[in-house]
Amino acid sequence: GLWWMLVVLTLPLGQRTFAPYFNIASIVLSPFLATVVHEVGHAAAGALVGYRIRRIEFGPFFVNFENGFHISFGPRTDLGGYVAALAGGKGPANLLVLAAGGPLANLATSLIVFLAVPLSNWSAPLAWGVGLYSLAFGVYSLWPKASDTYRSDGQVISEALRALSPRRSKCISISFRI
Repeated sequence: GLWWMLVVLTLPLGQRTFAPYFNIASIVLSPFLATVVHEVGHAAAGALVGYRIRRIEFGPFFVNFENGFHISFGPRTDLGGYVAALAGGKGPANLLVLAAGGPLANLATSLIVFLAVPLSNWSAPLAWGVGLYSLAFGVYSLWPKASDTYRSDGQVISEALRALSPRRSKCISISFRI
């Protein structure tokens, strides 16, 4: 669905540069790099409010912060990511910051790319691919959705806002349902 739509959107970018072959790399690397931006955003935001970051996963890569700094590669079938953190600062406000860090990092990255990288630049396919994927990931992850095994960033943010201000959360819940 979303992934293929973004692939189609990034295809023409390679034709505007002197290196169209670079477009293939942008299609492969852009979603991965946007995922890295997203997960590092969560980790940085969490660290700012006192969470102890234990592990960051993106695609087949794992970055462990237990007993030093270790990067490893493991079998994984998706390009998704995850941040394992121990709560240092407790409460819904800190959880809100942790959850918002990923989407905000994606949205900031897309804004920077769209404003700073001209389409005529040789790196435009990769940069704009990361910008498009970051925009899509940022917006999509803010949508509140939950299942038995998963809560989106938007769902966590909605729950944290509800815990912080019950009146305000009703307005937010209604606005997402319309």
